Amino acid sequence: VFDQMKLPAQNVLYLDHSGGIGYRTSGTGILRRSSGRGIQDIQSGTWDGFAPASMRPKVFIAPGNDHTFLHTANQRIWVDEYEHEWAGDERAHRIKQILSASDSATAHDMFKAQCDTTSPQFLAIRDWLAKHAGATDWNAWDGNGRSNPKTFTQMRVAEFLLRNFVVNRIRSEFPRTAKLTYEWQRYTGWVLAMLQEEKYFSAMGTDAAAVASAIAQHIRGVGANANEQYFV
Repeated sequence: VFDQMKLPAQNVLYLDHSGGIGYRTSGTGILRRSSGRGIQDIQSGTWDGFAPASMRPKVFIAPGNDHTFLHTANQRIWVDEYEHEWAGDERAHRIKQILSASDSATAHDMFKAQCDTTSPQFLAIRDWLAKHAGATDWNAWDGNGRSNPKTFTQMRVAEFLLRNFVVNRIRSEFPRTAKLTYEWQRYTGWVLAMLQEEKYFSAMGTDAAAVASAIAQHIRGVGANANEQYFV
């Protein structure tokens, strides 16, 4: 069936009557004349035709396998020679957390997972602010956007500021790229990696305490305006 689904490209999960579960990508793959890796002439990446449906990524897990679930949230699922535009993996990571915590799930459990707004990465930022800036204002927060939209928004702003701080420091070393925007969606991984190592801040001529203190001071002002709408 999915071989005939030429458009759009979708991540499809399915369950059969025997209890097997599977993943299949619909849509049409593209064959190119080169991999797209490295600097090369633009014409070298010209399309060379459509890939056969048999090349579309897929997996099937038979009943009784220890792997009891599959999950997808448009995160990077595979890596090929020409790359793709993927979403970040934050949502997929949270879905995996939820499903891994239970051996079975009801329809109501799935509904709760669909509406879940807990952010493990924002909790990591909260802990980093507490450690390096003594900012314990948010320690009681559980990471859920619905329980405290204001704190959720403050951590979102903190992530944005931290990301931009790093990008701008790197950009300053390459004046020719100063006007280029940073649009890559998958930045959470390297942001969280930075929080774990003081050496990254030292390499940029500062320290974690200085950056954390500046960010904490800034985000405390988020929500001061009664007309602000929080991000959830």
